[in-house]
Amino acid sequence: MNSLPHRHPSSMRAVEFVLDYTPHALASVLAKAQHTQVITACSYQDEVPHWLRAQKQRGWISAEYNLLPSSTHERQRRERHHPSGRTFEIQRLISRSLRAAVNLKAIPQHTLLFDCDVISADGGTRTTSLNGCMAALIVANHRLVSQGKIPKNSLITKTIAAVSVAIHKGELIVDPNYQIDSVADTDMTIIMDSTGELVEIQGCAEHNTFSPSTVVDVLELAFQATKTLFHQFEQLTHSLES
Repeated sequence: MNSLPHRHPSSMRAVEFVLDYTPHALASVLAKAQHTQVITACSYQDEVPHWLRAQKQRGWISAEYNLLPSSTHERQRRERHHPSGRTFEIQRLISRSLRAAVNLKAIPQHTLLFDCDVISADGGTRTTSLNGCMAALIVANHRLVSQGKIPKNSLITKTIAAVSVAIHKGELIVDPNYQIDSVADTDMTIIMDSTGELVEIQGCAEHNTFSPSTVVDVLELAFQATKTLFHQFEQLTHSLES
């Protein structure tokens, strides 16, 4: 069975960002990686968490993540009261990564809240969510500057991107779909900036352990794979400023 008929194992699925997918958010993006599709929306709120209220010079960034019931082969139950452990972990990953990309002093006593709603899941929902959030952040930054709410070049300090790499039967596979991800020996998530500096690495041996040298190979593969994403983010920035 050829599980990757249309792309090389070292290549990401083509990612498409559809801007202003919903009309009311400060910025909204539909991030599409073939059958994985996530609506990411950014809101600008005049508040911060209660523990940050005394620090008048700082703002905050947070994210919420949700799988819609029909997004997977089997219906997902709505998490009406409390997020599951998986959901909570993904929300924290996205939030931490976005905070690493910004200067929180540029939005004192304000919060940028990102909503990530997965409408179709085929592996890579957390990475597609984060990449959609980065695109939404670029749009939100442009609009906040245009509205005179923040100075130009004050918020975004670096561009980040996320990719997953699976190890399946000894082969490294970038951005695996669910078919591969569900049977992989190891699954790793890498968030990095455009220079290759790392924001976060998550990795787990599901079936077989992996060597330290394999981690080096995974990181190099991730850096090469995300170059297309960083080019897309650069093009988006230029298009908004032109």
